[in-house]
Amino acid sequence: MAIEVKRASAPQAERGFFVACDDLEIENRIVVGAGAADYQAKGGVKVRTLLSAVKEVREILRSPFAA
Repeated sequence: MAIEVKRASAPQAERGFFVACDDLEIENRIVVGAGAADYQAKGGVKVRTLLSAVKEVREILRSPFAA
């Protein structure tokens, strides 16, 4: 799981985030922003509010398939 936190209300993951995720073969890619809504961004990145990100991380960690 990779998580990046940004102050922007419509954050975008930068090249370094994608390179690191690809190098480490990370599938769960989350960018936390200051916006009011969740949405899917390019490259499999999920943009989430802080509350949604916390809920999603908890859900992923409870999964029997979490590494």
